[in-house]
Amino acid sequence: MNEQAAPASKAVGSARPQLDALTGLRFLAALHVVTFHFGVSAAASSGSAVIESVARMGFIGVGLFFVLSGFVLAYNYTGEDGGLRGDRRGFVAARFSRVYPLFVFALLLIAPIYLAQLVELYGPRVGLLRAAVTGVPALLMLQAWTPFTLASWNGPGWSLSAEAFFYLTFPWIVGRLRCATWRQLAGVGAALFVVAIAAPLALFIAGRFVPLEATTVRLLGGALTLQDLGERTVGFNPLLRLPEFVFGVCLGKYFLARRARGAAPGGDAGAWLAGGSSAALLAIFSFAGHFPDLRYVLQIGMFPLFGLLILGLADGGGALGRVLSTRAMIRLGEASYAVYILQTPLWHIFAKAVLSPEVRAERNAGAFAYLAFVAFLTGASFLAYGLIEAPAREWLKRRLLAGRTRPVRSVLGA
Repeated sequence: MNEQAAPASKAVGSARPQLDALTGLRFLAALHVVTFHFGVSAAASSGSAVIESVARMGFIGVGLFFVLSGFVLAYNYTGEDGGLRGDRRGFVAARFSRVYPLFVFALLLIAPIYLAQLVELYGPRVGLLRAAVTGVPALLMLQAWTPFTLASWNGPGWSLSAEAFFYLTFPWIVGRLRCATWRQLAGVGAALFVVAIAAPLALFIAGRFVPLEATTVRLLGGALTLQDLGERTVGFNPLLRLPEFVFGVCLGKYFLARRARGAAPGGDAGAWLAGGSSAALLAIFSFAGHFPDLRYVLQIGMFPLFGLLILGLADGGGALGRVLSTRAMIRLGEASYAVYILQTPLWHIFAKAVLSPEVRAERNAGAFAYLAFVAFLTGASFLAYGLIEAPAREWLKRRLLAGRTRPVRSVLGA
């Protein structure tokens, strides 16, 4: 979720060229997710069915993050021998240091709001017990592993639960793909798509023939239907989202192999890939948002297009790549993790100060209020990046790697 595609310090061997367009892309993906959560009503007020559909497809942005994460980690952490560049401890410490401080800060921001909601819904005794039971997996970044803890505390944080799992598996994955040829990588990518799409397709078909809404399961004071359980498992379980990340790793290794063979960046291929895949995505977004029954099929099934977009941008990306590589987009991309992880607590703060109780409850902000929130969120995210994320990352990394007898191998400013 928080991978930058530009090395900030030299690693083992020579530093690899920066991929600035991918950093800019991160901000667009984060903003799309924010629009899905808080801007659908504003989009609907425009009177355009296309704009509303694009807004409703914002959940797709998390899948883009997963593929992008695999690609960038493969690009930066694959050594000349095809295995992990550096050592496992340094890699895990770098990833944990990058995501955890701001993750905890978001939990602290949302805590009084979430506790008040639970007490109001369930009463003091059950509400506080529920907060304690769900708080432990949330703090340990394990909340996405069960449907009942998935949306607890800071809802968007579920994807960091998945990313934490991806980080732990990455050294093993890149080791298994160490000697893979481009044909083998293509075969693995195709197999990953088939495996990934099977579960959402099965859920979609089952929903047509089995009354999944008729049976309710209760736990921790909450109740979920079998349909809810299926959707929360298929759409959010880290193990079922792992193929998207591994697909990104395969693309990253393929990209490195092309560079090793002397393929020069910035050619027509990158422009065509980036332009064609982005046009295809926008075309799908423009109507698919009006078919909510297909949400989980689309959520998983779009990652090949994400891969083509990422590969095209990494290879220059033509006009789109130049726009995403501007200084402004790079700065926005650096703050995109804060935009993503702070969106819910900052929405509550903003809504409490600006919006009426009815609008807050329905997240029914108009266009002006939504744009004001985006400006507030972006400004606060810049501050969080500079004052919390970056310094806390360096402090925590030093603490985790204290006592090492060999130099820390660091890339991506990680």
